Amino acid sequence: MSPLLRLLLVFGVGLGAAPRVQAAGPDPSSGVSAVGIAAVPVEGAGERTAVVAERVARAAQEGAARASARVRVLPPREPACRSSRCRAAGGEGAGVAWVVVPRVEVADRDYTVTVEVWRSGAAAPAARERFECQICGLDELAGRVADVVAKLLATAVREAERPGTVALSTAPAGAVAQVDGTAIGRTPIEARLAPGPHVVRVERPGYAAVERRIEVPAGGTVVFDLSLVPVRTRPWQRPAGAAAVSGGLAAFGAGVVLLALDGRPYRRRCSGNDVDADGDCRFSYDTIAGGATLAVLGTAAVTAGVFWLIASHRDADRGHRHAAPKPRPRRPIRAASPAPP
Repeated sequence: MSPLLRLLLVFGVGLGAAPRVQAAGPDPSSGVSAVGIAAVPVEGAGERTAVVAERVARAAQEGAARASARVRVLPPREPACRSSRCRAAGGEGAGVAWVVVPRVEVADRDYTVTVEVWRSGAAAPAARERFECQICGLDELAGRVADVVAKLLATAVREAERPGTVALSTAPAGAVAQVDGTAIGRTPIEARLAPGPHVVRVERPGYAAVERRIEVPAGGTVVFDLSLVPVRTRPWQRPAGAAAVSGGLAAFGAGVVLLALDGRPYRRRCSGNDVDADGDCRFSYDTIAGGATLAVLGTAAVTAGVFWLIASHRDADRGHRHAAPKPRPRRPIRAASPAPP
């Protein structure tokens, strides 16, 4: 084999064995949904303003793409919309869950960059970082922006998924506590819940039940001290009312049957000498008194039963109307967030 052929063979094998490198895509376990990139305001760049803004916006897209496959550039807001919160609000109607809000200040070749990550509809940023890039080129600046955006998005999502805590106490203690229809124990009690809305209910015999809708912040704690209100109840009313209604209906029905039978011939003894020339039987039912009595008693029983049932239901409604006032958290129910600049 000639040296030239041997060289070509070795080079071909080397090419075939070379590893294939693919660009890193979004982490499927990151949990980040659609991300919007707000317009980038640049201060102090002069004629380079548009170039710097475009490069930083592209770098923010690259950083967001590491965590989400869906990245959208939000349209610029009106000129009066200069605050970060105003610019982040552009994501509410764009169908994105998170909004990246960058801002750049330029002094010659020194850059000061502020990057904030907002949850759509939130009142404060979920994550924020401010850094300086001194004597930087645009490529170096863009690399740092992309890294910071990817890091902040990961941090914001991780914090948003942290479970919160609800602490319930009642006076008197020992009430059964439920969260979203599931009993979690007796008060006082603490429970860790997924962030978001929940329905809390506490019940104790002899007291009005209290039900509240709460918002559990990610990583935060909601504390409720509830004063239960005693309810004047007559526990016998409901079963007695139900029994009276059912028994009264049965008695009334029997009375109606007896009234309908009154005066009719008793056919078992209507034959031979017991039937006169006109065909009338000597023996007939005489049930008017018994039927009338049963009908009256049945009507009275139904009336009393309905009254007891209404009274029992009214007592329960009165207890709910006089339930404890809306509980107030003793500690902030929203997780602490960095203050906007």
